[in-house]
Amino acid sequence: MVTVELINKLSEASKYLSNNDKTLEGNELESLSKQLQEVNGSKEKLEEIKKNIIIRCDVRWLGDIYIKEMGSPYKWWNFLGNVKALAEKL
Repeated sequence: MVTVELINKLSEASKYLSNNDKTLEGNELESLSKQLQEVNGSKEKLEEIKKNIIIRCDVRWLGDIYIKEMGSPYKWWNFLGNVKALAEKL
C-alpha cells in the first residue's frame, strides 16, 4: 500500500535529516507522516498533506543538504524523488 510505504519513507527521511543537524526539517517531515496516519478519510485533508509532502520532498527544498549516510548527493536526490513519487500516487 502506497500510504504505508510513504509513511515509512517520510520517517526515514526525518531520521536522516535529524542525524545530519537538520532537526527542523526532520520534524516537519515527521509531522507530515503523523498527519498522514491520522487523516481519517478526509479527501480535502489528504490533498493538503499530499501537496505539502510534494513541496517539501522536492530537491529544491532539501537537495542542498548533505546526508552522510547516503554518501552522495545523487542518492539523496533519488531518495527524495521516490518519496515525492509515492506522494503523487495518493
